[in-house]
Amino acid sequence: TAYTYDTVNKREVPMGDEATGKASTPFGFGAGHVDPQRATAPGLIYDLGVNDYVNFLCSLNYSQESIKLITNMNVSCPTQIGQPGNLNYPSFSAVFDQGQSSNLLSTSFMRTVTIVGPTISTYTATVITPTGIDVTVEPPLLKF
Repeated sequence: TAYTYDTVNKREVPMGDEATGKASTPFGFGAGHVDPQRATAPGLIYDLGVNDYVNFLCSLNYSQESIKLITNMNVSCPTQIGQPGNLNYPSFSAVFDQGQSSNLLSTSFMRTVTIVGPTISTYTATVITPTGIDVTVEPPLLKF
């Protein structure tokens, strides 16, 4: 329901920056533009609850006092804190230490979706990657 590429006339070009006329960047478009019509019937959703966000804040090393300011709840972070990238959210961000000796760096993300659209549906993963980056999506196709 959000997009970062110009979808007018089914063109696959990055969204433009209206001020410069050049291709925009993630700092310009953020998480993407929302398509209101598609947002009313998303098809798939990424379920998240309060505890998911609390665990996310814990994984970012927020103090209990800071988390209480944000959530208005007394919380205790779990003893085994997950990675921030484990938040069940439709975006991914990987940061690699360029000082590492290996030329091959990898990470994994897992997401869980719930179908809220037609029960007979097929979804195909589409990934646009920067040069030099390889991404594998498993499974590449979801059928309901």
